[in-house]
Amino acid sequence: MGLKTCADVQCYDFSSFIKEFGKFGFSIWQRYHRIDDGPLCIDPPIKSVGVEFTLPNDIYSWDKCCSIIDEFIP
Repeated sequence: MGLKTCADVQCYDFSSFIKEFGKFGFSIWQRYHRIDDGPLCIDPPIKSVGVEFTLPNDIYSWDKCCSIIDEFIP
């Protein structure tokens, strides 16, 4: 189809896109033209919480990793 960039998709003929991809083609075409009729949710519910710990120095050996890993597992 010769589509390599977002600009290529934006310039591609709508009816050809639908013929090639069907319903999914319509969805792709809308996304590349910034069309979104979905509801706007300003304050979505929190689905998960992540916690990250970073070591002060990089570890380069498996033995060192094994020696400190228990400190990070609750």
